[in-house]
Amino acid sequence: EEFHAQVVIIAEGVNNLLTRQVGLQTEYVPADHMLAGIKEIIRLDQQRLEDRFQLRGRSGMSNEFVGWATDGVEGGGFLYTNKDTLSVGLVLSIADLRAQKKSPHDILSHFKTHPVVADAIEGGDVVEYSAHVVSSGDKRAMPRELYADGVLIVGEAANLLLNAGKAIQGMDYAMRSGILAAETVVEAKASGDFSVGKLADYRKKLDASYIMKDINGFQDAVHVLHDPIMQHKVPNILCDFGRSFFSIDNQPTAKSKDMILDAVRRHSSLWEMAKFGFKAGRSL
Repeated sequence: EEFHAQVVIIAEGVNNLLTRQVGLQTEYVPADHMLAGIKEIIRLDQQRLEDRFQLRGRSGMSNEFVGWATDGVEGGGFLYTNKDTLSVGLVLSIADLRAQKKSPHDILSHFKTHPVVADAIEGGDVVEYSAHVVSSGDKRAMPRELYADGVLIVGEAANLLLNAGKAIQGMDYAMRSGILAAETVVEAKASGDFSVGKLADYRKKLDASYIMKDINGFQDAVHVLHDPIMQHKVPNILCDFGRSFFSIDNQPTAKSKDMILDAVRRHSSLWEMAKFGFKAGRSL
C-alpha cells in the first residue's frame, strides 16, 4: 500500500540509503567515519542495584572507559545504571576493527572481565543485546543539504552528532531536529507553500539552534579524539601516573610533576605531548 504526502521527513539513521536516493548525499560515508556501538542490558534486582552503586530514588551512575577496555581498538566503553538494569557496551571504530580483524562481541567479552565491570554486573542476567552503527561526528560527513523538494532530513541521517570527548551526543539532536522539521512542515501547510524555498526554513531553524552551534564549535574535536595519541598514549600515561602516585614501594616519594614527566617520557615525548595538548586545547 502506498502513502502519499506533500513532505516526507527522513529519519533513517546513519546508513542513509533514502537520503542518497533523493540525491542529497552522493557518496558513501568512509568507514573511518563510522563506529559500531554494541550494548548488553543486564538485569539486577532494583534493591540490589541501588545497594551496589549506593543509589537512592531517581539517582543513577554512569562510567566511561578508554584504554584497556577496547583491547587496542580505537573507541571506548560505557556502563550506566537504569531502574533495574545495567547498560554495558562499547563504541568501536569500524575501520580499526577491520584492520585488526577483531570482533565487537569478543571485545565486549574482554571488557566485561575488567574488575570494575565484572564486579558491577556480577549476578546479573543478560536480557537484551543490541548493536547500532553511528557516525564519528565529523561534520564533513553531513549530506550536502538537509532539504529538497518534498523532503527533510533529521537526526543521524543528517549526521547530526557531536563527539566532544565526554560522550557521543545525538539523541537530543535527533529529537530537536525532528521538532524543527515538524514546525517547518506545519508552517508550510498553513501557508500552502511546500516549495523548496519554504522547506529551506528548516535549515535556517537548524543553523539558529544549539545543534549547529555545537557542531560548528566542535568540528575539529573528532580529529583529536580519534588521534592515536589520544586513543593509546594518553591512557597509558595517565595509568602510569596513577600507579606511581598511589603506590608505596619503600622508595623516596617523587613529586607529582616528576611522576607525570616520567610517564610522558615512557610512552611519548614532551614535544609530542605539547603539540597534542595545543591541538586538543583549540578543539575541545
